[in-house]
Amino acid sequence: MAPEVIRGEYQGPESDVWSLGCTVIEILTGKPAWQDRGADTLRQIGYSEELPEITVPIPEDLRDFLNKCLRRERSERWSCDQLLQHPFLVSCSPPSPPQITIDTCKFSPRCVFDWSVSSSSNQSTLEIYQFDIKNSNAKQRICKLASNSGANWESEGWGDG
Repeated sequence: MAPEVIRGEYQGPESDVWSLGCTVIEILTGKPAWQDRGADTLRQIGYSEELPEITVPIPEDLRDFLNKCLRRERSERWSCDQLLQHPFLVSCSPPSPPQITIDTCKFSPRCVFDWSVSSSSNQSTLEIYQFDIKNSNAKQRICKLASNSGANWESEGWGDG
């Protein structure tokens, strides 16, 4: 929560930029940017000059990016457009698009999370759905779904009803 939000002042895109900085710190360190001590933490964020501590080594351009996000005065924080032009983000190259094949487009999930439905009426509701963890590979399933070609509404399973 940005300092101005805690103080009950105007909330805008600048507050979101503060939250982005805190989120990046949490991603880097694996813990929240501010230690949760209830009202003391809110007072610290809203009324002190302290900034979140970064406890892991990071490149200088990332440190500068975070400093632009975490300015105490909202008018001094960089805008989203400015941050998108920051050297830290500009230096990041986007990932290559996945190679799409015809076989990729043929896959469509038929059930949620690889749950299989048993037709046995003697089983309880909890026993009907079984998750096959050994054959579950989320990354492979997602890769099969990735496609730039759009949906094939003519494939089996998409009836006219």
